[in-house]
Amino acid sequence: MSEEEEVERPEAPTPAGAMMLTLLAWAVGMFAWATLLPWAGHWGAFGVALALGYGVVGTLAARGLPTPAEPRIGLCGFEPRQALCIALAVPAVLLLSEVDNVIRPLVSPLTEPTPGTEPAEDVLALLAIEFTITTVLLRPVLEEFFFRGVIQQGLIVWVGVPGGVALTSVLFVFAVAGFAFPLGPQHAASLAAQAAFLGPMLGLFRLATGSLLAPILLQMAMAAFGVLAMSYPEAIPIEGFNAPGDHTPFAILAPAALSVLASIVLANRELRKFR
Repeated sequence: MSEEEEVERPEAPTPAGAMMLTLLAWAVGMFAWATLLPWAGHWGAFGVALALGYGVVGTLAARGLPTPAEPRIGLCGFEPRQALCIALAVPAVLLLSEVDNVIRPLVSPLTEPTPGTEPAEDVLALLAIEFTITTVLLRPVLEEFFFRGVIQQGLIVWVGVPGGVALTSVLFVFAVAGFAFPLGPQHAASLAAQAAFLGPMLGLFRLATGSLLAPILLQMAMAAFGVLAMSYPEAIPIEGFNAPGDHTPFAILAPAALSVLASIVLANRELRKFR
């Protein structure tokens, strides 16, 4: 087989291989999380778990891709005009929060929370730093490298664009729920529902721009928006998001949904140009 033919049809990962890679990344990550939890705390251990699960397993899988591997994974930039798609998609964080508002009451917690003493301020500050680094910096890079970089490029070859994006999203849901289950079934179910909503959009952005940077930046922007909103709720209080309330008002959700829809339409236009 010539190098040109190899570029046309990557050998890996196949659908079965993608499933095995996802299961291996989850197993490695959970082992690391359980091992480090007593010493590093939840967010410290979780960050290492993501690095070992997605980072190490994904890197080993990427080494087996036919050359050139960089464009397959999406290790390149995107056109400046495509940044508008990312900006318009950031309000999706409000929709994901509402998914959480709907799902959590439907799932019974594993155990009832027990009251405890409030941690000291310095401990809370350290936890906040660990949470921010993990959710805003580490998780978007590692998740997108593994799923939209390594996994999706192979599945698209074997099952086509719609099937590849869909199957990647299914594996994404499984992994997100699996990593979240130690926090309880409510948390796992909520994050699984959010991942089911977010996964196809991240896959679309990866294809539309030809760059892994696009879904990474989208995840980062949404996570940063959430962290800032929760840290400074008095600045822009949003009911059901960072202010008391069971649900976010429709008057806020509707513009957010329209903005996300506009981003998807623009990304779909870019996808037609890219293809």
